Amino acid sequence: MKQLNQQLIDAYFLEIKRHKYKKRAILIVGGCEKAGGSTILAAQACIQAGAGATTVAVSQNVRASFRHLLPECQTLSFMNTADLLVAVKKAAIILIGPGLGLDKYAKSVFEVVCEHVTAQQTLILDDDAIALYSLLEPRLLTKKVIITPKASTWRHLAKHNTRKQTPLSLRIEQKRLAAIIVLKERQLVVCTDDEVYYSAIACADGLADDIPDSLAGLIAGFCSQLPYPIKATLVATYLYTRLLNDLKNTQHTVRPSDINNALPRFIKKICRAQLISQNKNR
Repeated sequence: MKQLNQQLIDAYFLEIKRHKYKKRAILIVGGCEKAGGSTILAAQACIQAGAGATTVAVSQNVRASFRHLLPECQTLSFMNTADLLVAVKKAAIILIGPGLGLDKYAKSVFEVVCEHVTAQQTLILDDDAIALYSLLEPRLLTKKVIITPKASTWRHLAKHNTRKQTPLSLRIEQKRLAAIIVLKERQLVVCTDDEVYYSAIACADGLADDIPDSLAGLIAGFCSQLPYPIKATLVATYLYTRLLNDLKNTQHTVRPSDINNALPRFIKKICRAQLISQNKNR
């Protein structure tokens, strides 16, 4: 196992695309009426990370909240299948699951998205989409899949005994699922084809909620700006834990929205430090 640290991901920051026309488009699917806040948090993290054009497919009642809180996002109703299919075809990165729900409508939306994802697109499964994935086991054309389960969801998704989980058993599950796994436990764990990475910072301490949907949105945001999903996942996971640790030093409780609001300045600070370091080494 390797520890996620600044040195590991330093070089990736230099690859981040700055020009808006070089960033890839994102579609976020979720936001049932009861859990629209999860989708808002994911979309906010995505945009604050510097993502390209971002579209959200949510229930009709949640669209008004997006117009008020995140006017940067285009919105559509996920019950309008024709509009949803157009959005799926246009997106390079699709994040599905935050606040999606588990009813028959959510199941139908999930099946439509999975059926039409192409091999060129990156698919991120979070929250309710993971439960639906473990239940339906759809066949996906894309090999660029990122799954971000909580410990409770991972128990349903994994075939091995998760109580006795080891790096080896995690690698076995990762190979079976053919996806990048971001396990949202007390310490974040990222499992790729080549390595298992872990965060040295405990994420659960000080958070007002469980590991929130902000992380999935942050991963989507960096997938828009970096050429490879693995690099985007490692950068997003490291930034999330590093920023959370900094906020915990000054705040008794850290809300997901606190993390999202602090992202632009924090990312700028790290990128600037990296450029200064690069210039000194020339």
